[in-house]
Amino acid sequence: MTVYLAAVLVAVTSVLLMPGTPAFAVNPIVKRFAADPSILVSGNRMYIYATDDASNSGSYWDSKAWRVYSSTDLVTWTDHGAPFSIGGFRWARQYAWAPAAVARNGYYYFYAPVDRTKIGVARSTSPVTGFADARGTALIEKGRDANTGEEPIDPAVFVDDDGQAYLYFGTRTPKAVRLNRDMISTSGAIQNVTITGATTYGEAPHMHKRNGIYYFSYSTGWPGQIHYATATSPLGPFTYRGVILDYTNVSTNHQSIAAYNGRWYIAYHRNGLPHGGDFRRSLAIEYLDHNADGTIPRVPQTSTGVGAS
Repeated sequence: MTVYLAAVLVAVTSVLLMPGTPAFAVNPIVKRFAADPSILVSGNRMYIYATDDASNSGSYWDSKAWRVYSSTDLVTWTDHGAPFSIGGFRWARQYAWAPAAVARNGYYYFYAPVDRTKIGVARSTSPVTGFADARGTALIEKGRDANTGEEPIDPAVFVDDDGQAYLYFGTRTPKAVRLNRDMISTSGAIQNVTITGATTYGEAPHMHKRNGIYYFSYSTGWPGQIHYATATSPLGPFTYRGVILDYTNVSTNHQSIAAYNGRWYIAYHRNGLPHGGDFRRSLAIEYLDHNADGTIPRVPQTSTGVGAS
């Protein structure tokens, strides 16, 4: 019996370690409380910038720094620490909320909402360190700029095929504004994003494009599902299409969608670690598919996550 069991264990281990056998991640993808993911793909690596729930009080979203993680296989993730903190903006005081990042012009640009009233932008030649305030003032500021909405938070940046960049943000009413080529200044007025159909916008705007279709996704509220709408223009108007991600087990929902190594993925957050909750959330990632007609099937929330790319 002992010899038999040993042989079985050897056989099972051989299968598990067999070259070419897919490796799978486990959700949550990192063992630190983090939320509000923003995916940036640069070279052969995926980066996820996030709100650092591990450093907040546990009773509110009051952390003062952000976090960045990266991976080449989406199974093993490297924690690069804090790429930037509120102290990097001399004009900001509190609330390091959902960030966004994009690579362009030989730089990495980091967009960060602070104080519940402003969005700043920092810049670096590295995706994980060396970020510094690129303007010395807020890029978007309630009270200074027209039509920012009640809370100009949750920035998301999209660069179209023609090189025009857009900044999306806002709660309750989605906003959009064109970014100049320098990525640290805007052009034209802040516009409302119009969505027609049976849906409610809450927060967490995001844009991705596939086969000429613009996909505007967002959370419906608190708690919220991730819904999406489509258009033939990055500024809409958009037509509601359906649900991408159902409610999670926390009071907020926030997504980021990107293509990597030939597949599409969605990152989001939920309660996935011991002692977690609404203010101590965890990062997860799943496959996202597009049907032949361009629609997106609902994404299941799994514990296994995604396989090696």
